[in-house]
Amino acid sequence: MSTGAPLDNEDETTQLIAWVPAETDGVAELTVRVKALQAYALAARDREVGMRGELATARAWIKKIETVEPGRAFRRIDKLEEQRENLLHRLRLGSFGEEAEDEIAQLKASATWRIGRALVAPVAFVKTRVLRR
Repeated sequence: MSTGAPLDNEDETTQLIAWVPAETDGVAELTVRVKALQAYALAARDREVGMRGELATARAWIKKIETVEPGRAFRRIDKLEEQRENLLHRLRLGSFGEEAEDEIAQLKASATWRIGRALVAPVAFVKTRVLRR
């Protein structure tokens, strides 16, 4: 087992704890093992801080989403989807130029697009991170 690599799951944590015996055959060996535990603790703290940041971002998006009138938002989403379909059609026909790129950039810059992505993000996170384990 490596002594410097942070651990990514509970099985590795269990292995690391089992790896530290009640008795050691020297101070040097114990020092190496303590350093491995410290590296693990730092990595776990980094993950915790990152998750707290993601949670704060998600809460901010939820607060923003709660202020949008649903009917207006759905009409805007329909309009943006129609624009997207038109752009895709133009792309298939080969008439994709600078104007279309600008339209795509405007579409992606819209608040409705960002809110829609925020609504889909938790599902995408579960699909990519949780279900793959």
